[in-house]
Amino acid sequence: MKPKWLAIGIILALVLFGCASAEIGKKYDTAAANKIEIGKTTEAEVLAMLGTPLKTKINQDGTKKYGYAHIESKVVALPFAARGRAAGDKLIINFDKNGVVSEVEKTSVPANQ
Repeated sequence: MKPKWLAIGIILALVLFGCASAEIGKKYDTAAANKIEIGKTTEAEVLAMLGTPLKTKINQDGTKKYGYAHIESKVVALPFAARGRAAGDKLIINFDKNGVVSEVEKTSVPANQ
């Protein structure tokens, strides 16, 4: 095969069988997140354990909500089809007016889905 045709074949393969990936948020310490106790852990302790949240919401009544998330996705494009996978963790922490954890919601999507 001539080098010109080899180069064209490689470019064509990359176009037809391309792939893309994306990452949203940043990884957080899931072991530390598991130590959060409702009614006991404070906002300052959460910040010390997990760092700055990806999103913060302050409600009019003085309560707060912190959101932590890390999602990795990958899409592989095949001729006439595309397949994608996403994996990650999401953590929502609600605080009462006194800055104490009132609710914790954890969601995980394993890599094999």
